[in-house]
Amino acid sequence: MTDIVEFTFTRYDPDHYWASVLETRRGVVLDDLGDGTKVVSFKLHPDDDDDLADGLVNPEENIHVVNGEGGSLLSFKVVGGKVSDRCKHSLEVTALADLFGKMTALIQNHGWGFNPDHIGEYGFVVDIYGDWHKLDCLPDGLHVPGDLRLVERCIERLPDNLRVDGDLNLYGTPIKTLPVNLYVGGDVILTRTMISELPDGFSVRDHLSVAETPIRKLPSNLKVPGWLRIDRTEIKEIPSDARIGGPISAGRSALQIIPANTTVNGRLDLECSKITKLPSGLRIKGNLNIEQTEITELPADLVVAGELNISDTKIVEIPGSVRVRDIRALYSHLKTLPPRMKVRNLELVGSQIEDIPASIIIGGSLRLARTKVERLPDNLTVPGYLGISMTNINALPRSLAVGETLELNDQITILPEDLVVRGSLVLNDHIKKSERKRLLKRSTRRQWFVSRIKNSAARIMGRRVA
Repeated sequence: MTDIVEFTFTRYDPDHYWASVLETRRGVVLDDLGDGTKVVSFKLHPDDDDDLADGLVNPEENIHVVNGEGGSLLSFKVVGGKVSDRCKHSLEVTALADLFGKMTALIQNHGWGFNPDHIGEYGFVVDIYGDWHKLDCLPDGLHVPGDLRLVERCIERLPDNLRVDGDLNLYGTPIKTLPVNLYVGGDVILTRTMISELPDGFSVRDHLSVAETPIRKLPSNLKVPGWLRIDRTEIKEIPSDARIGGPISAGRSALQIIPANTTVNGRLDLECSKITKLPSGLRIKGNLNIEQTEITELPADLVVAGELNISDTKIVEIPGSVRVRDIRALYSHLKTLPPRMKVRNLELVGSQIEDIPASIIIGGSLRLARTKVERLPDNLTVPGYLGISMTNINALPRSLAVGETLELNDQITILPEDLVVRGSLVLNDHIKKSERKRLLKRSTRRQWFVSRIKNSAARIMGRRVA
């Protein structure tokens, strides 16, 4: 005869601002774990007249481990033979692992499939044969069919000859060394571990992160097809024989040396790092961030396919031969721009810039707030946003065309007859609202400027820089 028990558990009620609701259920006992602890199941179907069944598409089995007083210690849901969400519990790590250790036979008999991420949280690893292993006694030669995620687990070593077909994530563990003959089929995440070195010739199948580790030197012949993260490390150099296939993140690191003629297939983040000079032949196929570094000049042959961020640096000029798509120079020492610069978005807020070249081509927005600029060039076209608030510009130039918003400062008192703004106009107290209406009535001239704006944007957007 099937044993039926009554138990209680807490859930959140979305109809009452997610207040806690104590629910009472009756379920079938699947197993007795001893000391009055039982594994209980109750099932829900989409057609059930039950608020917990609302929104269900497939039948759902709710598994609870119930103590001798009838209170739920932990619970999880099984849909289609697979555990559909993380276990809900209030147990300590050790108690949770012990409880799952007692349930392993039951779980295997029912064929419940756990996401590998979840298994690690419960203190176990499941190998390719379906056997469960506790983290403190993993066997040599362990083969994990998917990901092995041991985030912030108290595990101090991995078994030798470990094979992980998916990702290996050891974030926040006290592991000090990698095992012999390690194979990982995906990402290797060593962030915040105690690992202090990698073997020569170390390679991964995709991404590698050694951020916030004691590692001081990258190994020779390092192979990383994806992104490399060395943030907040004492690593000073990217080896010349390293093969990095993706972005590089080295923010707040001790990095000082990047090999000449390096091509980064994505973003290069050097914010707040110790680097003082960029190499010649550097090509970035994403964004280059050197904010808050001691770099004082840019190499003449620098190529950046995305945004060049020199905010809060002592760089005073950008060489005319530098090729970039966007420039962000907030509160920098930047003083001059190349005479024939072509750029999409140009952000100079708080910089030392004094003049905007007459032949500059803007393909997007121009932001000049808190700068020393006193005038804009005639025939300037800005397809995006133009902001001149908190500048000393006291008059707008002839034939100014703005594609989106024009934000004025407090010194502009007259709007030129030939000014065209396609978007909104942020006025000051000196300009009457009638000026705005007059501006919007110039339909014929407006269309001519619209064409000019589109052509200016196209000249930048269609230009390949890497």
